Amino acid sequence: IAGSTDSALGPSLGAGSSDGYVRGFNADGLELFQRQFGTTGADAATALLVRDNGAGGFDIFTGGVENNRGVLRSFTYSSSAGFTADASRDIGYFYKSAINTLAWDDGALYVGGEVGADRLTLAQTALGAVAKQEGFVARIDDDLVSTALDRATYLGSASDDSVKSIAIVNGDVYAAGVTNGIINGVGSAAGKSSFLTRLGDDGAAAWTRTFVSAGGAASLTSLAVDASGGSPLDALGLPRGVVATRDSNLLTQRSALRAGDEFSIAVDERRLVTIRVGVTDTLSTLQGAINRAIGGGGRAEIVREDGVERLKITASDGHAIRLEPGRDGRDALGGLGLKQGVIAVNEGGRGNLNTYGLSLVAADLKLTDKAAITATKAELSAAISIVRRAYEALLNPNAKELTDEEKRLQERRQNAGVAPEYYTARLANYQAALTRLTGGG
Repeated sequence: IAGSTDSALGPSLGAGSSDGYVRGFNADGLELFQRQFGTTGADAATALLVRDNGAGGFDIFTGGVENNRGVLRSFTYSSSAGFTADASRDIGYFYKSAINTLAWDDGALYVGGEVGADRLTLAQTALGAVAKQEGFVARIDDDLVSTALDRATYLGSASDDSVKSIAIVNGDVYAAGVTNGIINGVGSAAGKSSFLTRLGDDGAAAWTRTFVSAGGAASLTSLAVDASGGSPLDALGLPRGVVATRDSNLLTQRSALRAGDEFSIAVDERRLVTIRVGVTDTLSTLQGAINRAIGGGGRAEIVREDGVERLKITASDGHAIRLEPGRDGRDALGGLGLKQGVIAVNEGGRGNLNTYGLSLVAADLKLTDKAAITATKAELSAAISIVRRAYEALLNPNAKELTDEEKRLQERRQNAGVAPEYYTARLANYQAALTRLTGGG
């Protein structure tokens, strides 16, 4: 880690009102080293870079402003040799300026930040400053010594600008930051925007893009580059990698079922149990709910046919399972691949179960006018008749089922009403004569 402090941390190279510092820790949080540095003025380390040096240790670079000067420092650490301070370099006057980012590539250190126009003290200027405070990218040797390859690239507009992040991929240098105007011919002078620039081999800007948010200004703070590059997938808006093909297990996502859909189930003459589909229900949880409802009267299992999973319900020997649909518009049977009816192993089981439907759930019972009252009376009368039949079946379970002709005859008798008095008297005379002929007195 790196930063600034106004108190002593350990071995110090500075003695000002505040000093920069660098500290290292291992993966367990134990401190490996610390070093404080700076001048007699105000100092700070605001950028840090650590890289494996290939010799069993690490190269550590810091950048910051020390007493109004831009200063880069390098250190080395290894478990065998410990921590050493190697070199430092002043790159210019940084009053009210900053070093924000560091990057390394093939022996070169790239420095990004914000500085006054033309204040960097480097051998070359690849792209000149415009005005005021400029964003910049500086290239220097990683030994922090001056060479003819040193160069400065100013990325600025007529207003204040800043480079916040640098990334290097395959030798290409990308710089991103914030601008308050038109930078390299793009952007707007109306407000703050973010920019991204790729530098050419000569340090000049190869291209620049600016960005704003839907609400206006956008402030970019960091940059990352995908080393694998673009592909036709990017143009299509598709991701790289494995596409997941496994469907969700939730019934509400893998079928037409909705939360709240329902059906009813019962074994033999037992009371119907309503089963409702919940938001988190799967085929497995529904299977468990059905098995709890029917107990030993049968079994629900998940079967796979033609690559599709579905529920299969079978009745135990000697039992019958009855399935009834849910409320109007909330029936779950169709979505589960089930049908209303009776499930039995053999005809004996099916014959043991008599079902009686009152049809009152689907009936439109109203008392709003005479026609509605008449229709309601008819529905209730039919329901009462069905209740009577159910009662008679329970009272006489072994009674023979009437044929259709017998049912029609019984219905005519019930609808005949009371016989006229004339026929009643004649019938009485016939009965008296029959009694005398048979010796009844």
